[in-house]
Amino acid sequence: MSNTNNDYDYDYKKIVPPRLQRFYEIVGREKYEQVLEELGGNPLYINCKESYDRAKRNRAIYDDYLKGMEYIELTSKYKLSVTMIRNITAQCREQDKEQNAGL
Repeated sequence: MSNTNNDYDYDYKKIVPPRLQRFYEIVGREKYEQVLEELGGNPLYINCKESYDRAKRNRAIYDDYLKGMEYIELTSKYKLSVTMIRNITAQCREQDKEQNAGL
């Protein structure tokens, strides 16, 4: 009976590069191997949580704007200036245009 790569028990710390060991611990072996299969060999940058949270907030602002909320209502809800709200909605609108043009 021959062993395949999935049959081996191993100490991941002897195989996984030190810079990726915490990632491995978070996602586990199965997901780690899936990431290797799908993205292996490509540079991968993971944004900080703050950037992700800001992007989610910005999308929520834009969604509220599309539902008809006025800028002044958005400033109260999100505690941002009208200028910031306008910039965020313009950026999201541009992202949507680019994404739709790529389809």
